[in-house]
Amino acid sequence: MPQKIAAKLLRQREQNRDRCVRLTWIMRRLVREQGRRLTAQGRIDALDELFHLTLGVLIDPPEGVRETIARRKAEREKLEQLHMPPIFAEKWQAAEVLKPLEAGEKLDGIGICGGKIVGRARIVEPHTIDDVEPGEVMIAHVTDIGYTALFGHVAAVVTDIGGVMSHAAVVAREFGVACVVDTQVAASRIPNGALVEVDGSAGTITVLELGIGRPSCAGVESGMSTPSTMTAAIRAVVFDWSGVLTESPLSGLRRYSNELGLPETALDRYIRGDEEISKVERGELSVRDYLKGVCVRVRAEHGVEIEIRRLGAAMADTRTLRQPMLDLVAELSEHYTLAVLTNNVAENREHLATTLPLNHFAFVLNSADVGVRKPDPLIYRELLRRLDCEASEVVYIDDFAENLPPAADLGMATIEFTDPENLRIRLAELGI
Repeated sequence: MPQKIAAKLLRQREQNRDRCVRLTWIMRRLVREQGRRLTAQGRIDALDELFHLTLGVLIDPPEGVRETIARRKAEREKLEQLHMPPIFAEKWQAAEVLKPLEAGEKLDGIGICGGKIVGRARIVEPHTIDDVEPGEVMIAHVTDIGYTALFGHVAAVVTDIGGVMSHAAVVAREFGVACVVDTQVAASRIPNGALVEVDGSAGTITVLELGIGRPSCAGVESGMSTPSTMTAAIRAVVFDWSGVLTESPLSGLRRYSNELGLPETALDRYIRGDEEISKVERGELSVRDYLKGVCVRVRAEHGVEIEIRRLGAAMADTRTLRQPMLDLVAELSEHYTLAVLTNNVAENREHLATTLPLNHFAFVLNSADVGVRKPDPLIYRELLRRLDCEASEVVYIDDFAENLPPAADLGMATIEFTDPENLRIRLAELGI
């Protein structure tokens, strides 16, 4: 009996929430339309100002309404600075505002979904949901259904409040995303943009390095300087990952081709210019299904049996970072905004997060996270949007020549990568 009552009340709760949301949406549209009309008449300064008035007043605001709006705005801003205590009865006092965490400090919570993830912290509130970038660690006071779509893009989720059956916990388990809840103060103490490690098994969040803030080509937010000897026009340098920061992905396949007795470049076509790999890099096909398809095609086209695990290993054994490139990245990061633009697979997200020196990069734009890959012009436009740069302020480096023309067409300087030494020469020609 109690179970039936609980199930019925749970349904009613969700139905009532749905009705409330629908009604609120209608009311907001009406209020905003009234605000638009009053703004056009010059009676208020902005249509959203009506939300600082009561229903009876907003229909026909009296004289002096601007003073009322200004006073209530100031009061709201003051109240927003208060931190509510987690529990109180009757009288209460604002909770103490704690200092932001420093590098090496950590918070404890309830571990919900296992996995250890490293990524940039993004403090998310309802009005900043659109700022979340794929691969970031979403940190919120609490989540609800409005946050659900983000769980498929972020690397991990952390909340101030919640339990094992809270929205964040349930959805994180469904998506298989590392998650820690009930930290109490993560959204107020973890600096936005900090590099953090989320351990969903242990229920901890550790600050590894303080952040660089939101990516900005201007250099002010990132704390970068622009020496007078530098070309002022160039503000950002963007690297491809596989084949530039690491050994070429073709190298492992060619070694495997030799082992199979095939022509050295026989397997190249399955990773370069192939529609099936394109589907994987757009997040439309899993790596396993792609590898199974390659095995079938190689057997049909070359009469050779290959093992799916060995094929996967051949493609993965070229992911070691080049030390000369790491040295170059460290040097450039002192003066430029750096980013990575990669045609990659969703399964590599954690590998990228744990191997790249993320403290030097503003972000990693992974094709599988946005559903579009190079050389589609859309991904280069998305790159510029995230950099907040003009195309003429960006240098793009890639080892696949076919990926460069769309970037150049937008106005970026482009460099075809051959080796680290040659890259330094080409960058020097650009004054970098």
